[in-house]
Amino acid sequence: MAAGPNDLAGVDPDALRVLRRAGLERQDLAQRLARFEFQSLRRELSSASVFDLQVDVATRKADPVPEQAEPEMSMPAELLAGLPQLPVPLGRIAWTKRPEDLQVAGILIDVEGDDAALSSALLSLLTEHHRNPFARIVFLCRTLDPVHVLGRYGFLCHQVGRADPANIGALMQRRYGMKQIRSLDSGHKLWSALD
Repeated sequence: MAAGPNDLAGVDPDALRVLRRAGLERQDLAQRLARFEFQSLRRELSSASVFDLQVDVATRKADPVPEQAEPEMSMPAELLAGLPQLPVPLGRIAWTKRPEDLQVAGILIDVEGDDAALSSALLSLLTEHHRNPFARIVFLCRTLDPVHVLGRYGFLCHQVGRADPANIGALMQRRYGMKQIRSLDSGHKLWSALD
């Protein structure tokens, strides 16, 4: 049974004030941390070598990215239907009281070969996300270039190769409850759960 306003009669008012103050301080600290993380991201995206990741794991030529990077795309939908949806974080550059109330949206990163254009597009999107969180974002990346940067700031990323947005959307709807996929480059809607 939920506690009503009259059920608090025996609670110490000083304890309630301390709890309220602690809640407000926590909220203030979370907002300041989000500002700090955003400033760090902005500096990083302004760097000329932001997407350079020097990892030497082998001397052989890298295998091509598979057309269908997500193994679940080849599984029957009924096999995956009973699985619970996974939580999607807001990212550490933004703050809102109830992030779980925001819809899950996919952003397809299809900008290849031009780090400056990719940095600019990400900075524009993430600046808006920092100012006014509009969704819990899952970044769908054609290449692995932006994954290490976005992952450091608490965003989910999936490398999806050349997979069709409709196929990605169907999978991500089951996995995360995703409602739509938009292009980072143009902002156009590529897929919607309502279509």
